[in-house]
Amino acid sequence: MAVLLLLLSSALAKLTVIEPPDLKEKFSEREPGIIPSSLANFGNPPYGSHIIGRVYTYRSDQNITGCLPLPPLNFESNSGVTNNPILILDRGNCSFVVKVRNAQSIGASAVIIANNREGDPEHIMMIDDGTAGNIYIPSMLISKDNGIKLKSYVLIHPNNKVRVQMAFEMPNPDNRVEYEMWMSSEHDALREFLADYSKHAQKLIPDTLMSPHYVLWYSIERSKEGFINEHKDCISGGRYCAPDPDLDSGPRTGREIVIENLRQLCLHKYLTEKKNVGLWWDYIAEFKNCKGTDFNAKCSDKVLSKIGVKSSIIEKCIEESVIESGKGKDININDNKLLREERDAMIERGIFFYPALIINNVTFRGDLETVEVMTAICAGFKDQPKYCLNYFNVISEEEFEEDDGRVSPGTVILIIVFSLIVLLIVLFFYRKWLRRNMNQRMKSEISKAVNQYIALTDQSVNKSKGFS
Repeated sequence: MAVLLLLLSSALAKLTVIEPPDLKEKFSEREPGIIPSSLANFGNPPYGSHIIGRVYTYRSDQNITGCLPLPPLNFESNSGVTNNPILILDRGNCSFVVKVRNAQSIGASAVIIANNREGDPEHIMMIDDGTAGNIYIPSMLISKDNGIKLKSYVLIHPNNKVRVQMAFEMPNPDNRVEYEMWMSSEHDALREFLADYSKHAQKLIPDTLMSPHYVLWYSIERSKEGFINEHKDCISGGRYCAPDPDLDSGPRTGREIVIENLRQLCLHKYLTEKKNVGLWWDYIAEFKNCKGTDFNAKCSDKVLSKIGVKSSIIEKCIEESVIESGKGKDININDNKLLREERDAMIERGIFFYPALIINNVTFRGDLETVEVMTAICAGFKDQPKYCLNYFNVISEEEFEEDDGRVSPGTVILIIVFSLIVLLIVLFFYRKWLRRNMNQRMKSEISKAVNQYIALTDQSVNKSKGFS
């Protein structure tokens, strides 16, 4: 699946041919060697870094689209140089996610997908089809013509090493990062991420400015009526809606989701004015537990009380956001100032999917996981703050310990205890087997002795009777 990008630029991913020189000269639309491309919104690009690798591809009679399990490629290995095999595949016949997953399974470090139709790849984004959770390598889309040039050269010159660089830049004009999170309060996976990320977001508050935004829909039916009638999944006469979480089969409605979105907007607005926006993250982390039928104002009020904010303050903000008309103020019918601003910003930024993260006016590509998001945000600083440096030092140490095969003392104790339990069980069954074996042997010996005794007795009796 692909989406047309209209306003927001994607992360500044740049694809450059490094060698050989004669191939580099074939790409001169901009600078020599630069291939215009678009970065997929799945996989985990290493922001602030790059991947350099050798390009591989298949012949036209092979699985060039990558829709079926791919045959292994003879990737070069060099003990002195880290090899990053980059595989070219053609667009078509299956989703981008399937192609990249198949390439990842045979050891590719990244994927280049050549478009199968005309068009500027920078205006197209490869998006997740909903199954990309286990993909960790980045991928880029290039034009049909440039794909033909690159693949042809690789196939015609198999002995020439074609190397490219994939750079994953993040604008870092100064030492302040501004980022926006486009979301909806009911999105469970996003709520899990925000709860985990919240502790890091709070540590970065002096150096960052985070703005929450909420994706909203509208009712086509109510639009035709002029937004003058209520809709159960909307407020403001159908202007601002959310999908029914029960799919019309339960008591919940989309309206409660819209109200919670508005509640979180009001809370952020209030705490920003009080210069205590860290409490907003505390609310988000705690509200994660308001699920199902507990996703309501009552649960929200409990969380507000826990972080020390009066619910009346938020209710007042919600009330003031309703635009008064000749018939008074009715949140279910009248337009809403805060949500109108959200809708205008959504259209202005060209938000077509959510959740979406925008860092320094660049759309984040990759999984919304704490490590990946921290990598992107910290890459947005001209000079990284101390917290970023400490965070990645800890991550590096943890990875080193895992790679080094070290085991924590607690794990060692568990292994010893488990081994002792297994040993005791083995000894128990061994003794039981040994006892049973001894009993059988004793019975066997006794049986033999009895048989011998009977035989001897018979012989004696026979002899006394004159039988030989």
